[in-house]
Parts: sequence; C-alpha cells; structure tokens
Amino acid sequence: MIETIFIALLLLQSLIFFISNSFYFCFSRGRNHNIRKNVNNKYSVALVIPCYNEEAVIKRKLINSLSLAHPNGPFRIYVVDDGSTDNTLKIAKEFKRLNKTENLFIWKHPEKKGKSRALNWVFRKIKESIIVITDVDVLLKKDSLVNLIANFRDPKVGAVNGKIIVNEQNVKITTNMESFV
Repeated sequence: MIETIFIALLLLQSLIFFISNSFYFCFSRGRNHNIRKNVNNKYSVALVIPCYNEEAVIKRKLINSLSLAHPNGPFRIYVVDDGSTDNTLKIAKEFKRLNKTENLFIWKHPEKKGKSRALNWVFRKIKESIIVITDVDVLLKKDSLVNLIANFRDPKVGAVNGKIIVNEQNVKITTNMESFV
C-alpha cells in the first residue's frame, strides 16, 4: 500500500515537472531576450544594505562597500534602517559626514515592518538598472560587483546569487564573504 502511494506521488511529481517545463519552453520561445544593452556600456548599480540594530558591524560594512570595484556608470549605496533601537543610524550618518561620500544614502524606513517591507519601500524609490542586496554582516570581495555584473552579458540571465564563504580564521557569521561567480 505504501509503495503504491509512493509510486503514485513520484509519477505525479514527474508529471508536474514535465508540464511546467513544457510551458516554460513553449512560452519563452520567440521572446525578445535582448532587452538588456551591452553590459560594457554605462549602466547604474545600487548596493542596498537593509539593517536593524547593526551598530557593531555597520561601519565595517560601509568601509567594505566603498572599497568595492564597480563597473563604469553610477554606483550608489543605500543603507535602509528598519527602525533600529541602537546607534546603527547614527553611526551610518556620522560615517557619511566624515567621509563626505556623495554616493552613500542613509534612509530610515518610516515604520518597522521587517526586512521585506523595507526592501520593497526602497525598490520603489531607486532607479538603478542593477540592484544588489547584501546583509550588513556580510563582507564582499573587492571584485564581487564586477563578477556579478559580468553574468548579465547573457541576455537570458535575470538574477544572480552569491556564494557564501566562511572565513576560516573566525567562523562568526559576521565574517562571511559573498562572491558572485
């Protein structure tokens, strides 16, 4: 009895997989995938850093973000505070003032509703063509943005995800590195 149910569920799963992939193949054929212009041309990049009570790591993240190599075109960093009760916002604003960074924007989400709401709020405000989201406690390798954007040369690519590498010297999550390959 159990084997019959297992086989039936396996067949159902295979059928669903086959049908969904058939629909994708049929409806994606003939579409114009060359919407994106040549990646070597100028385009804009937004690095979005959502945060909540991150006073211990926000300065290190901003230093890391400003040191990133990035392609030609506008590059802006958006720190989005989601109602922190510590000094996260104060530290970020002081960092911006001391470093006189014109491409760093510090925004406070008007109401504490969580990371997803804060990100959606930011997405409605920014205009850059490529948006990179990174956590405060993740450090990016210097060439991460360049490697990430290189993937968009393929017109079929719509999104790219990073790979987390834990720092062997200190396994705390605050020392992770994202590498876009």
